[in-house]
Amino acid sequence: MDEPKYSFKPTGQLHFLDSKPNYNISFHNNGQEIGKLDFNGPALVFTGDAEESAKVFIDWIARSFAGRLEEERKAEREACAKVCEAVAMGEYDTPEFWREGVAYTCAAAIRARGNT
Repeated sequence: MDEPKYSFKPTGQLHFLDSKPNYNISFHNNGQEIGKLDFNGPALVFTGDAEESAKVFIDWIARSFAGRLEEERKAEREACAKVCEAVAMGEYDTPEFWREGVAYTCAAAIRARGNT
């Protein structure tokens, strides 16, 4: 049997480098780092273009917030549509004409609002 070939000789010992985590927040624009917050030392240090980094950070927060708002709107529309369906199923004391199509039409209209 051929002996395996290694680029290094195995010693049977495992060594760990004395390393610590790198606590940084980097800001990038068009694939280039434009700023960095460094938390590794005794003080927080910023290097780079503060104004451009702030724009990147605020844009990121705005996109995140917009996504969250849309998810909340979608959940609220669905909750309203379910109330309409409950009316249609007779779970509320409503006139008969509500249960014969109006409530389902209302539920569909509420859900459709998410497409406009």
